[in-house]
Amino acid sequence: MRAVGFGSVLLLSAAAAAIAHTGVENPAVLARMENMKAMADQMEILVPMVRGETDFDAGRVTAALEALQRHAAEAPALFRAPEGDPQSEALPEIWENFADFEARSIELSRIAQAASAVEIEGPQALLPLVREIGGSCSSCHEDYRAEQ
Repeated sequence: MRAVGFGSVLLLSAAAAAIAHTGVENPAVLARMENMKAMADQMEILVPMVRGETDFDAGRVTAALEALQRHAAEAPALFRAPEGDPQSEALPEIWENFADFEARSIELSRIAQAASAVEIEGPQALLPLVREIGGSCSSCHEDYRAEQ
């Protein structure tokens, strides 16, 4: 997967998420959606740095990775109950295979935590991390999120 392609998909997903949050009535579903949006927001910081569209800022990279780690770790608790809402993009497969969903969230959290613990010296060093994080996000979305 190329980082550029992932960045384009990410930005479209974030825009769709902002629209999808309109009219959500179930507070539990809204909390899940906000958590996912918060992770996408962190990628919106990282991807433009990798692409050279914004200046590389090691402090912002670390903060974004730490936020990703925190939000990924929070995800299983937010999804534990199979709450529904017409605006929800969560597929029933989450609850049918919750152990896998939880393991993927924990793995994303681990990836972000490990990345935030090392000194990243520039966009080229950030690229493989963004690819790994993006791949983790995408694989989970493929199995557990309704197509938009």
